[in-house]
Amino acid sequence: MQPGRGNQDDELFVGSEQIVTMIGELYVRKSPDEPLPILSLVRPDLDEHPGFLADIYHRWLQGTEPYVPHAYIDLQAAPGQPDAPDVGLPEATEDDVRRVRKILLNLAHRLEVRSGGRFRLDRFRDVVWLMSQTLPEDEPAHQRHAELRKRLRRRARGNLDEAAQEVAAQPQLPWWVGWLSWLRVLLTPLWYRARHSGRVWPISGRYRWFLRQPNLAPGKGSFIDLAAKLTTDERPRQAPEQVLRIMVNSLLEDLRVAFRGKGLFKEYRTAYPVVLLNHVTRANGGYHLLRAVNDIRNSTGLLDPMLLVTCSKRVPPHAFDPDHLPSRADICSAVDSAAALARWKKSISAQQQSRSDAAWYLPILLSEPADGDTRQRIKLQLEALPPFTSPRVPIWRNRAATVTLVAILLGIPLSGYIKLGLDDSYNSCGSGFTWLGFQSRNAGIVRIGDECVGVTDGSNAALFPSGPLSEQVRTTILNQNREAERLHRDRPARPLITLVFVGALTPRPSPAQTDLLAVEREQLAGLAVAQRQQLTKAQEPDPLVRVLIANAGRRTQHGVTVAKILGELARLDRSIVAAIGFDESRQTTIDTIRALAAVGLPVVAATLSADELATNQMYFQVAPQNRREAEVAAAYAAQRRDSGVLNNGRRFASRVRIYFSDDAEDIYSKNLADDLTDSFQRRQFTVEKIQFTPDGDSPGKPTGPFVADSKEAGRNACGFDGVAFYAGRPLPDFQGFMGAVSDNCKNSPPLVIAGDDMTKYVANEDIRTANTVPFNYISFSVSPEVDDNVAARAKAFYGELNRMFPEMAGKGRSLDGHAALTYDAAYSAITAAGYLATRNEKIPITGGTLWWALASITDDRGAQKKYDGVTGAIDFGGVVSRRVPLNKPLSILQVNDGEPNANERAYCGSRDDPATQLWCPFDN
Repeated sequence: MQPGRGNQDDELFVGSEQIVTMIGELYVRKSPDEPLPILSLVRPDLDEHPGFLADIYHRWLQGTEPYVPHAYIDLQAAPGQPDAPDVGLPEATEDDVRRVRKILLNLAHRLEVRSGGRFRLDRFRDVVWLMSQTLPEDEPAHQRHAELRKRLRRRARGNLDEAAQEVAAQPQLPWWVGWLSWLRVLLTPLWYRARHSGRVWPISGRYRWFLRQPNLAPGKGSFIDLAAKLTTDERPRQAPEQVLRIMVNSLLEDLRVAFRGKGLFKEYRTAYPVVLLNHVTRANGGYHLLRAVNDIRNSTGLLDPMLLVTCSKRVPPHAFDPDHLPSRADICSAVDSAAALARWKKSISAQQQSRSDAAWYLPILLSEPADGDTRQRIKLQLEALPPFTSPRVPIWRNRAATVTLVAILLGIPLSGYIKLGLDDSYNSCGSGFTWLGFQSRNAGIVRIGDECVGVTDGSNAALFPSGPLSEQVRTTILNQNREAERLHRDRPARPLITLVFVGALTPRPSPAQTDLLAVEREQLAGLAVAQRQQLTKAQEPDPLVRVLIANAGRRTQHGVTVAKILGELARLDRSIVAAIGFDESRQTTIDTIRALAAVGLPVVAATLSADELATNQMYFQVAPQNRREAEVAAAYAAQRRDSGVLNNGRRFASRVRIYFSDDAEDIYSKNLADDLTDSFQRRQFTVEKIQFTPDGDSPGKPTGPFVADSKEAGRNACGFDGVAFYAGRPLPDFQGFMGAVSDNCKNSPPLVIAGDDMTKYVANEDIRTANTVPFNYISFSVSPEVDDNVAARAKAFYGELNRMFPEMAGKGRSLDGHAALTYDAAYSAITAAGYLATRNEKIPITGGTLWWALASITDDRGAQKKYDGVTGAIDFGGVVSRRVPLNKPLSILQVNDGEPNANERAYCGSRDDPATQLWCPFDN
């Protein structure tokens, strides 16, 4: 019930402003906490002037934020209600318990709302709920306890009976909190038993208090035993005074808990709740409530944060008439209230220790209403007093500030940790964040500039060119790696070898060039076919193959770094036995091969052809060398010259212009140009060598004729009546070369022959078909898309390649056999490993032993130990120093209107190859 305004005369008495000022000082939280008295305002004419507390409520506590927690309760004692003095203070009765319970329920409802402070009164609600429960009297104790537990669970889920609803708190929490409580009970049926029994740690602090409070004994030491004593059927057996005290003490404990917050995780409160009780008497339970508060404070020694302000006609707790007080009674006037409060603070400690029944009371006598000038002065003084508001929370107690401070303190190391994790992930080309200390670092991968270089089993896409076709190859190798590891675990007698594909897998940042890494993708696809073929075999000597993919950066410029990473990995994993792949013959390639040899890993290159490479002792290749390529090209041109074959309706002269790159790092281009010069000169060709600057590279120091770039080289070739041999790189240089020929002499182009590296140009269908000028190029292998008359072994290989990667047909399939060359390189290593596994000595397969076994791939006294590869027989000639196969087949293909023409194919193989043409030269 909301209090009504009293008569203005109710507040206009001498000392009223001192009372208001005292309340304003007492509700402010002190540090350290100070004891709070029970301000017992005594007004004999209370029936005629009942409105002083109501005016305090309306004028100083309501309507101004931040609120001071407050509650006003008018007990509305009837005039003439008997309230005789009693020095003995008799024990409370069951009726007194009911009256105090009614007051406390009213008070609790007000303290739980916003203006009351939004206190959570869990313990008090537990007590009054238990007091509302009736258990069957005719059942054994254990069944009654089980029923009580069941009701507690239902209460937690929000299922209340009518009696419980009358004492339930008003809902203040979101609906989902109830669902969480319900879910907690559903998922953990034993939670309540542990929580209530007190025998299982940890019991909650809320229920632990019930077992430690000094009033009702907990029986067998469990919460349920104590709870059963508070139910309606067992409570009459308990002392009403003890029941009353546990009820009052539970509310005080809830308030104490609310003020234990230090502002870190729990709200720090700066104002004590002000409870205004009007018309307290012995008959309406008011005196018993005050007496219980006094006794609890005496017995527990705990300070509770409730400022009780009461108003009565007599002096509590004994109900003496203020006009007939005993000499020992200590009562002061409102004017002297400040001095009385100071005296009370000095004496409260001694009063508490002596367990005085009036220790916590500060009785103040309110005089009769003022009149005349005094009335006006008091009115002005009251109007000058500000409304009550909660003091601001100190900055060090403010939760927002505390959270900010904690966030800063935690954020600094956390942000540092996150930065380290992000930096580590970026530097090791991870997926976004590395949980340092909790997960292994992305070992074997580093970022250098804008490139991710290093080694992966296929799980890290950062080392691999993007695109759906490349992604399919990567995931295929990754899945086959896992299958190989599984098979090796199941059959450890079957050897497992790891081959590392080393390539330049970072595309050059040129938007004009599309799918520049088609060759690398084809090489890996061929390696995947070799891996799959071994997985399908079941004999113990047949090695299982695991594949690692190593990106050495653009133009293999970080190959030495990758070699060191592989050396460390090989030290930990002895199954790593050889490196496969490579694509361009550059100085960085030689450095990488030497670095791999230094860590004990031989190299089996697929497409490398520079003569200088074969001088490295740990190096093998399955492609022919530049010197054989030059011999075949010169013999082919001489055959055309000598047989009178016309070029654009005219015989071409015995002259050749060789266009090559001035890039000092590109040993392939200069080496091929030198070999071509020797081969053509031996066939009586006049040779002219012309250098050009490759696109995007710094010019070197040309020693002879020089043109600016590949386009200028193409214009230079127009009108030349001999052989224009292009010995540079394919993209974008050969594209510029042929573009210039098309623009300047499309109707009468020269006879253009290009080196084997032009297969990358031919492999890119979009670029190739844009050029309609005919040209010839040398290929180390020919796919069925160009010539269907390939060997049966090649047809079987390409059938498996198409089955595994059907999406790579058409534009995704290169026409030069890079997949087949890499397959042969891998199978040379696999053949050598199998040779070691079948020897009687059971030689362990390592990089060193595999190097020895690779050299044994040759004809040996008539026993066939050479490898009949897809691209031709691999025979290292039985010479320890030889690293290149003998008489490896080459083809010279003609491209007309952007498509290779199988009918114009020139072929040069071994001596016993029936397809080898008569003009073909052979290795010595």
